[in-house]
Amino acid sequence: MRRVGLTVGGLLVASVMAIGTPAAASTISYALTIDHCTGGCGGAVATVALDDHNATGSVDVTVTLAPSADRFMASGLDATFAWNLTNNVTVTTSGLPATYTLLNGGVPGTLHMDGFGSFEYGVQNNTGNGSGSSLLGPLQFTVQGTGLTIGSFASNSTGGAPNVFFAVDIYAPSTGNTGPLGGGTCITCEPDQHLLATPEPASLVLLGSGLLAATRGLRRFKR
Repeated sequence: MRRVGLTVGGLLVASVMAIGTPAAASTISYALTIDHCTGGCGGAVATVALDDHNATGSVDVTVTLAPSADRFMASGLDATFAWNLTNNVTVTTSGLPATYTLLNGGVPGTLHMDGFGSFEYGVQNNTGNGSGSSLLGPLQFTVQGTGLTIGSFASNSTGGAPNVFFAVDIYAPSTGNTGPLGGGTCITCEPDQHLLATPEPASLVLLGSGLLAATRGLRRFKR
C-alpha cells in the first residue's frame, strides 16, 4: 500500500510543477474598435496579429481592415500605423511594402495619432496624403529589434484613450470619411491567460506543502 501513497505523491508534485509552467504561445491578436474618424468610419474595425514564432528578436505584424474595402492612408497624422514597445529599442523592418516607410529610422519618437495620443514607432503610407492615395490591405511586415517578442508591445501611456496598443489611419469608402482607429481589445489572449494562471512562487510553496502533507496523511491511513 505504501507504493500507492508514493504514486499519489508523485502525481501531486507533478501537478504543482505543471501549474507553475505556462504553455508557450507565439501569437496574439488585437481588435481596434475605437473610431476617431471625422464623422465616423461606419463601424470599421482593424485587427492586428502578432507572431514571434516562440523566439526573440523579430515579430511578424499583420494589420487587416474590415470591411475589406477600407484603405490605409495618410490623412495628416504622424503615422499610418503606430505602436509602442516596452523596451524602447531601435527597430528595423523587413517585408515592409515599398509604398510604406519606417518612421524616425526605427528610433523611438513622438508620433501624434489624434485623440489616441502619441506613439513611439510607426510606418507611413508614403504615396501621398488623402483618400486618392490610400492603399488596400492587409499591411504585413516584420519588425526586428533586440529582445523583441509579442510581449514587447505595450499600451499607450502618453495621453489619449487608455489601453490603446495601436492606432491606424484609414479611409472608409462607405462613409467617405477618414481618420484613425485605435484600441487594444485582445482577441486571442493566450499569453495573458497563461501568466494569470501561473501562481506566484509563495503560492506554489504553500500549495506544495499542503499537497505533501495530504500525501503523508494518505500514506499513514493506508498503513
